[in-house]
Amino acid sequence: MTSKADDRGADPVPPIFDDAVAQKPDPFDLFGQWLTAAGETEVNDPNAMALATVDAQGLPDCRIMLLNGWDRDGFVFYTNTRSAKG
Repeated sequence: MTSKADDRGADPVPPIFDDAVAQKPDPFDLFGQWLTAAGETEVNDPNAMALATVDAQGLPDCRIMLLNGWDRDGFVFYTNTRSAKG
């Protein structure tokens, strides 16, 4: 019997993350390719991201945010305004 952990070790690196692609001079083009690939491979919520900060004692706090849109001027994201960090 194999587990999902066993299966992960056998998976090749998707071409979208190989070294040749990572050398692209335009980070916005690269981000667009990564986001498109994530959506095409049925990743749950490919627009989800984690934002972590630390307090004065260095203890981390993290929240999940969603990318609402992006272009060359920047990224627009949103979160739950009722959350502790909202």
